[in-house]
Amino acid sequence: MEKSFFAQYSEERLGQTVLENEHGFITIDISDKFYIEHVFIKPESRGKSEADILYIDAIEIAKSKGFKEVFGSVFIKARNAEKSATMLLARKFKFSHLVGQMIYFKKEV
Repeated sequence: MEKSFFAQYSEERLGQTVLENEHGFITIDISDKFYIEHVFIKPESRGKSEADILYIDAIEIAKSKGFKEVFGSVFIKARNAEKSATMLLARKFKFSHLVGQMIYFKKEV
């Protein structure tokens, strides 16, 4: 699958890694930490484990780069913030810290 314009932009301009398929995408910021920044799954693909496929790929990248922890976050004012937090907790992420209106989670890998 050819990378979308969004993925090309994110990788070139922002230095992010983008995992995507026909159902959605994950953006990852890799620096001193492995941070899953955005997750989007098309509405018609939600509830069908499509995010799990992308999460598994992201975790494998983290492991291959030697990371021991993976971080994710939820902006508390975002739509469906509760669902996003529930998804992270269901994937064994644990609360890490709070900064302003962002809740950060981490998972050991």
